[in-house]
Amino acid sequence: LSVVYNRRELAIISLVGGFLAPFIVSSGEGSYLVLFTYVSILNLGMFGLSIYKKWGELPMISFVFTWLIMGIFLLFSYTSSSTVISGHLFLFTTLFYFIFLLPVFSILRGEDMVFVIITNNFIYLLSGALFLRNMGWSFKASGLLSLFIALVNLGLVLWLWKSRKDYKFLVYTTLGLVLTFVSITVPIQLDGNCITLVWASEMVLLL
Repeated sequence: LSVVYNRRELAIISLVGGFLAPFIVSSGEGSYLVLFTYVSILNLGMFGLSIYKKWGELPMISFVFTWLIMGIFLLFSYTSSSTVISGHLFLFTTLFYFIFLLPVFSILRGEDMVFVIITNNFIYLLSGALFLRNMGWSFKASGLLSLFIALVNLGLVLWLWKSRKDYKFLVYTTLGLVLTFVSITVPIQLDGNCITLVWASEMVLLL
């Protein structure tokens, strides 16, 4: 309806109402799979609508509500001993990460929503590292996650450099995120003298 009538107010009201609905009807006994599948459907709708109509408010509203719901679940309902739940939540957070990353870059104007870009990356790293640690893998995966985030942002830098050359601030911000997450990968994944050696090598390359 918001597309038919070209009313972003209708899209905003329906999106907020959609996120409030689980809290209104919840009896405290629902399934987390149903909850986050429902949130994923809302976010996919936002994804398509924000790209089609270029309405920048929608990603920001979904971003705040989605991670708020995730945070409430982690505080009150999350069981860290369950590897299955941790695996499911990691998949959901990965989906949310890309859902919020791509529309922002598609509809960005100037320096708008840079806060969402930066925060989205760090929330994904923190939540993803928590879930990976509780999944019981025999090797360190948190550093690989940080490196994965750096590579995703590097891909966005290359895309922006080719298609949106006038967005220099955004290119430099995203490039700064690439360097930040590469640097974070080192102490997370390595130990002892290797950290010093890799950081020293990175400093030489940057200089």
